[in-house]
Order: sequence, then C-alpha cells, then structure tokens
Amino acid sequence: MNTTSYEIEGRTVRVPVRVRDGDSWSAQFLVPASAAQAVVDPAGLHVLRLLPRRAALMVAFARYRDSDLGPYEKLGITLLVRRHDTSAGQASRRGRGQIGIYMHRLAQSQPLAVESSRAIWGYPSFLADVQATASNRRVVCSVVREGRQVLRIAVRQGGLLKLTDPNLPNYSLRDGILCV
Repeated sequence: MNTTSYEIEGRTVRVPVRVRDGDSWSAQFLVPASAAQAVVDPAGLHVLRLLPRRAALMVAFARYRDSDLGPYEKLGITLLVRRHDTSAGQASRRGRGQIGIYMHRLAQSQPLAVESSRAIWGYPSFLADVQATASNRRVVCSVVREGRQVLRIAVRQGGLLKLTDPNLPNYSLRDGILCV
C-alpha cells in the first residue's frame, strides 16, 4: 500500500489515516435541490437529484477514541453530487458509480485533525467543541463554536448501512479550487 506523509503541526501524518476504535452516526435529509445546488455551485459540481426537485444532505458525526490523529470528535455536513467527470446522462444511466460526496462543513474537536483535514483533503474544517453522547438507543451531537451552540442533532442508534463502494470521491472547495 502506498503511503504519503505530511508534516502538520510538527508531527508526521501518514495517509491513509487510520481509525482503530470509534463510532459514527449519520442522518440523511431530502432538501430542495435548488438550495443544495446553490451550495455546490462555487465548486462547479451538480447535486444528485434523488427525487424531482430533491437532493440528499447528510449530517454525519463520529467519536474516535483511537486514531492516528489522536482521540477527537467531528461532525460533517455533506451533499451527494454527481462526480465531476460525469454528465447528467451518464449519472442517470449508470447510477451509483457516478456519485460523489461534497464536504460543505466539517467541525472537529482537535487542532491536529482540523489542520490535517485542511492540508491533506482541502476540507472546510474548523475547530469547535463537538460532543457526541449516547444513551438509551439515542445519540445526541452538539457543536459549540466560540461559545455559541451552532448545531444540535439527535438520532436513534441502530441499523446498519453497508456501502457497496466506501471509496466514493470526496470533493471540497479550497481557495476557489475544487479538491478531489
């Protein structure tokens, strides 16, 4: 396996970054496609329309107890998009193989994770107090930034999502440039 190294905050970070112990949760929402498209327009991407006039927005969060970046928590807001190298006709004919994920926002609780995600993947990452608390088959995640709660989400625990292709292309916008 090929690895690449980065010097970040005085530490060597190797890619792929490994998570040895952690939990993750997500919630998916159908949102107006026109509003979702406005979010991805600056990147030159197109949202994937799952229903007429509807696109998928995901809120995903994780608690990593043991990772190459240390223990931390994160919450990301993403949209499903067509791959940058796919036309609308190809996406409708081929389906899932033409899907990508656009990272709109990423809150993380640890500075090394923030800087790594910015430097390596170009994610719009910021430092925040991210806390995921599980109890009674329910998980609550809150994000506090500069002393203000900016997001709070509760989801039921359970269910298994099996991705047929866990290596979907990830996109973000850094300094006006599409990062793939």
